[in-house]
Amino acid sequence: MVVLRARRAASRCALCHDALVAPGRVCEGCGAALHPECWGELADRCPSLGCAAAQASAPRAGEQEALPLFSRWELLGLALVALAPSAALALLGSLQLERWACARTSISIF
Repeated sequence: MVVLRARRAASRCALCHDALVAPGRVCEGCGAALHPECWGELADRCPSLGCAAAQASAPRAGEQEALPLFSRWELLGLALVALAPSAALALLGSLQLERWACARTSISIF
């Protein structure tokens, strides 16, 4: 028969990994224990990746959320401006090729 017991290892801070004498703060989402100083450095957010509490936390009062550099429509406009010269060159090249092919077969389209 296999008996499982909780391991009584020394607790470590989830951020700095130093030993915890007594956990200062414990994340409500995942149970990660941190020093009070480490919790303060993280702006009251959990350091564990994938923690639901870390994902749901809002920015602090003094912080702002990062705004996108360009809106979707601005990016579309930039892409069109960037692609317009190459599209014009491709069209011009195809017209020149068509003109050359017609000259070789003595068909006049222009």
